[in-house]
Amino acid sequence: MNTSGKQHRESVPVEEMSYSLGMQALLKSLRGAFLFLTALIVGMLAWYVLGAGYFEVAPQEKVIVLRFGKYMETYNDGWHWVPPYPVSTILRIPSNQQTLTVSRFMPDRSGSVFKSNEEKAMENPGKPLVPGQDGHLITGDENIIHTEWTVLYTVSNAEKYYLSCLTPSDPRMPDQELFSLDAEKRKLGTRGPRTLLSSLLENAVLKVTASQKVEDSLYKNAGAYTDKVKALFKKEVADVDIGVIIDDLRLKANSPPAAVKAAFEDVTQAAQESQSKQSTASSYATEVSNRADAESAQINAEAQAYRKRVVSEVESEKVYFEQILERYNENPETVLVTLYNQTLSQVMAAVKENYVLSSSPGTNREVRLKLNPEPPTASAEKSVKKGKN
Repeated sequence: MNTSGKQHRESVPVEEMSYSLGMQALLKSLRGAFLFLTALIVGMLAWYVLGAGYFEVAPQEKVIVLRFGKYMETYNDGWHWVPPYPVSTILRIPSNQQTLTVSRFMPDRSGSVFKSNEEKAMENPGKPLVPGQDGHLITGDENIIHTEWTVLYTVSNAEKYYLSCLTPSDPRMPDQELFSLDAEKRKLGTRGPRTLLSSLLENAVLKVTASQKVEDSLYKNAGAYTDKVKALFKKEVADVDIGVIIDDLRLKANSPPAAVKAAFEDVTQAAQESQSKQSTASSYATEVSNRADAESAQINAEAQAYRKRVVSEVESEKVYFEQILERYNENPETVLVTLYNQTLSQVMAAVKENYVLSSSPGTNREVRLKLNPEPPTASAEKSVKKGKN
């Protein structure tokens, strides 16, 4: 038998033996590849079912889960698992404060991006505004102004925000740009939540500005003008109910057109000078009025004091006169002589050196010389001062 087997192998051609060995090697390779692909597919299925559906809600964001395009739930924090895509779609919406700048009412911004809006507006101070290109506002007194606004807002309801505002597929990206369907592919604008908020703010600014005077919008009552726009803007945002809260609205810039800016500045400067002079005049009037009031109070006080003093003196003299009158009625001659002597003493006391010529009725005439009279008494001095007053 061994001899026959050996003869059988020797009878097989060499080409057939080489082909058989190649097939065995190919089958072995295919078997290894099959096992590898099987393991890979099983691993991918395990990752798809167990790992792909896990997600974490990062700080300052909210996550919306859609299942076959239908809203399911909103997650605010932590780790979660949902059936992975295409069953579920995860949308991340920022929950921190967002900033939006609205420059619709400023002049054309062509030129260097590093220039401020005012510098761009002043590049061609004599250039007229171009409708449809240069933004502007018309006030209630038919003047043209430019304004720029900054909005600070927060997403309060992620579901309403995503479903009501035509939010892009990734809410963290800018609003979607729209182009015309013709061959030119002209840019028509954007759509999305920021575009909607910008439109609402522009509408509020137009309404309020149309009811304002130009000086109130630019200089005198710019704060009140901003408050009115803010109140109307918040109301309109609340009315559309898109899940957004307006935190603040700021007037970033306001100015007249560049061509008439100098004239507005002259008017403003004149108004400021007028106000300054009025303030100075008012201060002076207040100062003069206060000084007059003080002087009037002083004069009244002195008059009252003088009145009291005079009344007191008159009353004392009345008492004195009544006493003299009573004594006079009792003994007229004695009182008259006494009063005469007192009066003469008071008069003579005021003279340092004097000569007195005196005579007594019914007697021989004589001359009396009185030198260096005695010093007046305290009562005499008081009488002399009283006589002077």
